[in-house]
Amino acid sequence: MPISKATIFNLLVQTECMRASLNHATGEARLTPESDEDIWHIERVLGPGDIVKSKSMRRFKPGEGDSGDKRPVSVEIVAEKIEFHEGTGHLRITGKIKSGSPEEYVQIGNYHTVDVIAGELITVTKQWKPYQLERLKEAQAEAKRPKLAIIAMDDEKATVALVKGYGVRKVCEIESKASKKDTQKVHELAVAKYYGAILEKVKGYKHRTIIAGPGFEKDNFKKFVEANDREKKVLPLLSFESCSNPEITGIYELMRQGIVSKIAGQERAARELNLVNEFISATSGAGGALTAYGRKAVGEALQFGAIDRLLVNDELVRQDEEIETLAEKCEEAGAKVTYFNVQDYAGRQLEGFGGIAAFLKFKVK
Repeated sequence: MPISKATIFNLLVQTECMRASLNHATGEARLTPESDEDIWHIERVLGPGDIVKSKSMRRFKPGEGDSGDKRPVSVEIVAEKIEFHEGTGHLRITGKIKSGSPEEYVQIGNYHTVDVIAGELITVTKQWKPYQLERLKEAQAEAKRPKLAIIAMDDEKATVALVKGYGVRKVCEIESKASKKDTQKVHELAVAKYYGAILEKVKGYKHRTIIAGPGFEKDNFKKFVEANDREKKVLPLLSFESCSNPEITGIYELMRQGIVSKIAGQERAARELNLVNEFISATSGAGGALTAYGRKAVGEALQFGAIDRLLVNDELVRQDEEIETLAEKCEEAGAKVTYFNVQDYAGRQLEGFGGIAAFLKFKVK
């Protein structure tokens, strides 16, 4: 069964990550993003004609020829141009001013650009589509789950932390009992026990783990994993980076460098790519595939109630009302809908199938 608007509203306001609330009577959503990922999701649900209100800065020129200076304003614009810069995480929304205050600093009808910033409230008023509300709900659910584990280590200790949507939580520290005063054999056994404890901690996580630290200790640990991960399940989940120390400050250092955001984005892309590869494999299989692609074939499958899961590029949904309606009807019929970013590799792969494809419950023809 599709999730009702009331249920989605309750889920939105009870979350610990991106703060959000929705007034169903007016269509006004109050959104406070907490991360670049939250901002990216907001961009995905915006469209031309949406009314966006936010605090901003606007240049005020008191006289002719005066260069003026920027003053704080509260401004409401009708969105025309929406740009998200993945490299910086900045979202800029440009449109004509509908209203604002103080009135002496705001000229109705002039163009203005609003910057969406983590930690700052914006309101978006529109006729919300069920898939847009669902996307916000899913984004918040993802943010509450651990994105990554990070282990900062050197030859004396390792700090283990989990990265969630609302920040970093230190889990524990693992200390090495190895001493340079020990004999070589005792020292090697102590190091192996230290590495083994870290490896056991890594095995407990099913998501990607960053191993970082100064010097060569992380490289030595990598060799240990290669020698002891007989099923080769752990190493593919590990990324090795450098940081200046094995403390929690070393982990924050990785975050400032953008390494955590980069790898988290790769993890999302990997999940979407696996789904597209599964579709390609099913489509090329012998004996008649339980798949359909392109708007005509997917539309026909929907008429027969045959769609189990829909894959669609979100840009296509935003630009094409026919595809938007098709996606909504799939959700209403109980199908799982996954929206892809066309700029990612998986989204470009899906473009080769018309930007829309489906796994079927049964053959239509």
